[in-house]
Amino acid sequence: MMNLTRMIFTNVLVIVALFTLALDKLSVGAYDLLSGCHKGQVRTMLYGGELCLNAELQGFSPYGDISCGSEVFSIRSFDIDGHMYIAIADRERDAVILHRWQTDKFVAYQTIKASAAWHVEAFSIGDDIYLGISKYRLGKIHTLYNWFHKLGKENILTYPVIYKWDNESLEFREYQRLNVLEAKGLHFFHTPKSRTGQYFLLATNGTSANTTLYSWIGEAFVPINYIREKANQIMLINQNENHFALLGSHRKTTAWKWTGASFYKQRQNWRIKAVDTTNMDSIHFGDTTYTCMVNKKLNKKNKSKQNVVIEKSTSGKNKLLSRVQGVYLRHATTCKFFTYSEKLYLFLGSRLHGEVYAFHESNTEFDYITTIQDTTDITAVEVTNINNIPYLVLKMKTNSDASHSGTSRDICRYYKADVHYQTTVGQSLNPI
Repeated sequence: MMNLTRMIFTNVLVIVALFTLALDKLSVGAYDLLSGCHKGQVRTMLYGGELCLNAELQGFSPYGDISCGSEVFSIRSFDIDGHMYIAIADRERDAVILHRWQTDKFVAYQTIKASAAWHVEAFSIGDDIYLGISKYRLGKIHTLYNWFHKLGKENILTYPVIYKWDNESLEFREYQRLNVLEAKGLHFFHTPKSRTGQYFLLATNGTSANTTLYSWIGEAFVPINYIREKANQIMLINQNENHFALLGSHRKTTAWKWTGASFYKQRQNWRIKAVDTTNMDSIHFGDTTYTCMVNKKLNKKNKSKQNVVIEKSTSGKNKLLSRVQGVYLRHATTCKFFTYSEKLYLFLGSRLHGEVYAFHESNTEFDYITTIQDTTDITAVEVTNINNIPYLVLKMKTNSDASHSGTSRDICRYYKADVHYQTTVGQSLNPI
């Protein structure tokens, strides 16, 4: 009887909301014909059918765990034929492990053997899906090479590998090996205005070698140039149809401009604040590209030294980056932008916990929302959207189920967003 009453009440609200929505369509211009919802709304399943609702993210709650090793520094999500996957570069287990969303959880799908897997990059070229895996053993490249050469074990050295999705086996198969010794990162980008192709890949060797630029020519990546700068992190920015690469290392962060054939170092004094970048991310939102950089040198107990720098690059302005704000988060490790319901959010991870921020256009800053407790030593983060709900995936240590010895365990845990829904008439609803 209670369920019947709830269904009747919900159907009445749906009818009222649909009537209000129909009136809104006549008066509001920001209407998305693809989803059938206004800007800032999401299509949600209710007992009476689907409905566009105003949605506000309020935090994240633990939803499920994935077994992983202690050394995970990269997690990527991607969609293939309507199925959501996540790829976890598990360096301890010498593998990249794929999981697919099935009904209401992630289940193990494919394991790709990859010695010292450090970074994973998912991208598409035409209708084909690729997965790039870089491998890194921690150490000077020339020292490793000489050591393995004396032992006659050059085959132990790691090279990045590109895998291609096979539509028959429904798995990734090895496609191409890149001649970059001990690559620490792979970064794909696409630009139609280029003299040397449209699809490119940057491979960095960390602190031991230059960064290699590859172009997709024919059916494979071919090296075409080098960026003579050592880098641990790479971030790409698009401003006024110009591409820039920010290269971060333990010494400095430098800016490089794309010329159509290569990147050239910029001599302007852009005063990039993060001089010892350990993690960085960027997102294009509206006509603005936002960037976040975690500065290792300021990871001290001193709130006056804001160790997370948030900057922006706006179309139509000559300056590459302008400061938005600084955030102090003790022992910060990661930063990640994501969007939901036409709103911009930022997740910051640290050795102590995780924090979620929301961008407010009124004060043009990111405001704190909530803290995700029982999350320590966060080393990798990804945010994916499943059925119009954000899920946060973290590589972390957890103390909630620690043994009596006081030790914690490594885990890859995914969190489901806590979302508050309202109709256009202000009535709160709970989707099924």
